[in-house]
Amino acid sequence: MTATDHPDGAPGGGTVLAARPEDPADDGDRRTAAPGRSGRDGHGPPAGDDRERPATEPVTEEFPEDALAGRPPTGAGGVFIHAPGGNINTGALHGDQRVVNDSAASTPGSLPEETYAEPVTAREIREALHGFTRPVWFDSALRALDDRVLFLVGRQGSGRRTAALNLLHDHRGPSFDLRVLDGDTDLASWRPVDKAHGYLVPGLAPGRMTPDQCLGRSTLATLRRRLTEADACMVVVLPDQPHLVRPFTRQLDVKPIRCQPPPTREVFTSVLAAEIPDEAERRHLVERAGPTLVEELLDADLTPADVTELVGVLVNAGEDGPDPDDVLDRLSFLAHDEVPELLAAVREQPDALAFLLSVCVFEGEDHRVIREEADRLLLVADGRLHHALHPWAEPPPVDRQPTEPEANPAFVLRRSLDDLLRLTGAHCGEPEIRQAPGYGYTVEPVRFVRTGQGAALLHHLWRQYSGIALLLTTWLSDVPDRSDLAVPVGNVMGRAVIWGSGRHALEHVRELARSDRDGHRRIAAHALAMAAESPLRRSEITHFLRHWSWGGGWRLRTTAALTCGTSFGAHRPDLAVRLLGTCYRGREGDERAVAAAVVWSLDTIFAGGAEEVVITHLTEWRTEGARARAKAADLLPCLLLRHSWFWNQLRTGGDFRDAVIDLVHLALVADRTFDATADQLLEWCRAASRDQHVHSAVVTLLTALSHRLDRGVLRLFRRIDRDETVDASVRRIAHRALQSWRTAEPATPRRPAAPGGEHDPRS
Repeated sequence: MTATDHPDGAPGGGTVLAARPEDPADDGDRRTAAPGRSGRDGHGPPAGDDRERPATEPVTEEFPEDALAGRPPTGAGGVFIHAPGGNINTGALHGDQRVVNDSAASTPGSLPEETYAEPVTAREIREALHGFTRPVWFDSALRALDDRVLFLVGRQGSGRRTAALNLLHDHRGPSFDLRVLDGDTDLASWRPVDKAHGYLVPGLAPGRMTPDQCLGRSTLATLRRRLTEADACMVVVLPDQPHLVRPFTRQLDVKPIRCQPPPTREVFTSVLAAEIPDEAERRHLVERAGPTLVEELLDADLTPADVTELVGVLVNAGEDGPDPDDVLDRLSFLAHDEVPELLAAVREQPDALAFLLSVCVFEGEDHRVIREEADRLLLVADGRLHHALHPWAEPPPVDRQPTEPEANPAFVLRRSLDDLLRLTGAHCGEPEIRQAPGYGYTVEPVRFVRTGQGAALLHHLWRQYSGIALLLTTWLSDVPDRSDLAVPVGNVMGRAVIWGSGRHALEHVRELARSDRDGHRRIAAHALAMAAESPLRRSEITHFLRHWSWGGGWRLRTTAALTCGTSFGAHRPDLAVRLLGTCYRGREGDERAVAAAVVWSLDTIFAGGAEEVVITHLTEWRTEGARARAKAADLLPCLLLRHSWFWNQLRTGGDFRDAVIDLVHLALVADRTFDATADQLLEWCRAASRDQHVHSAVVTLLTALSHRLDRGVLRLFRRIDRDETVDASVRRIAHRALQSWRTAEPATPRRPAAPGGEHDPRS
């Protein structure tokens, strides 16, 4: 029996009516009865009766309605104390006291649990309904809700609350009478008061995260019966943590529904249609935002909340369209707030911390790549990711052993992928097919739930923890030489330049630019391009690139050339082509690496829509000295692969038709570029038989070349004349030109002397 139990065994606790004494109590052993002790009927205890009156007696017998409502009893002159489930001593105690509080069912003197059910505002319900996209599991969840209680499992950001509100609204057919229960509510004793309500428990309190603390089979059946009697239903949201969800499945024999959000594009289409019903206006809105901004964001697997934010930005952007940087800032504002929480979760777990940093850098790559890089980071860190040193960092004395065993970092079952993903706020997406030269392969990309989470976390670490800079640069400087990893690593290195300050902010990038490894130079190129996105760093990056292209060795010139093929060159193609012209110095020896970088970047700029800029510079080089003409001849063949632009200029008589003919003639004359140029032109001649537009372009080019019968043109015509796969009409042009040359008198002006000497095509 507890200290406040009734003599008849009834449990104690509840509401107590105590007297307010008129005068201070005597200091002696005698206690006088308080005047308010007798109650409303005026009958007090018999004279000389020193027994303590049961604490709950005045309430349960005399003031039940007032006490249950939480008000002082009417007409009482004493002090009213309301303490549900509490233990109150109203007199002096002698000796020991044992108090036992349990979570038994509510007593008649306790407040009903409906006090904690707060109504969901109509505005929140309307926002949840607005543009809601029904996922594939929604109909089955509605059917499961017929059992009155539904357990919904989902990760943070999956739209659990929105989906739960839609379930309750639709199941009640439709209803706005929805309530939210506190996560600490004792569902075993709780009962609904109002009829036809939907109840949402958005998350259980830590003390009620298991069935033993929350519900049992019998109490779940009781809860369902009470909800059925009230014509109500309830959705309980559980976190996506198997060790918490599994007991509900096994002990309660229930099957929680997993809240998997719909595909990002479906959510975007639905929300945008709800905002703008007119389809033409929606299409104009997306086009106004830019050709790639929306597509890139939708490919990033946004959460439903991020999609709603994106639609809001597009709708309110005005006629000029949204600024891409502002859009990304709006979408990543939650990511910055969650950085401290993520770090706190992994601070004392080095393997999870390494995995988190790996996801930050390689987000979107296959989960195997991320695990491999996380393991390599642990090795590079050499203990710097461990929050505490083992008490026996050095071998202990022979006669003394460690107080506890040390964790084995090489344990193969150290931590599962799912555990790491949940701990770091990431998820593994659906398998994707990606292309490599000559084949495709499957990846399961890992991405953060929050958009921009990786950049926000790295920014926080770089600014707040000085030791992280050296660790990250050491780790990232030794990634495998793979082109698909150079971009994410370079982007992180470039962001580090933006986050840094002082004259040495670029030092870690310069070290990579001077490296003998091609992978390092590619990382440096992407880092410089990312850093140049910042207006504060743009002039500094441009200065270094100009300096390296003029006076740097082959390594620095290779890095400068590669940088021109990144977003740096795409945003400023004129400057990039001029820098490429400065970097190029032939193909001999170490210059082959520079030439390969120049060709790759020039082709990238040309394919990116700057064809006229590239051809203009090549034409200028053709009219300059011998070295510049050789440079123009060397760089043209790689561009002929992008044949569509050349065909269009030749066929339509575009502004650059004559420039194209002159450059092709220049490349045919030089022996080192003849084969590559002739091979491309032969492919054009073969395609002429299949496409009338190509045929017109090829005829225009060959007719113009037939009036320049020097050594290079004659060699090309001879190959065309002997190739039976070439279009017949095209072959006739070459054949007639050869016949005209063969029958012409040596002194005729129509037969110009070849720069490389006389050439007889009959030989």
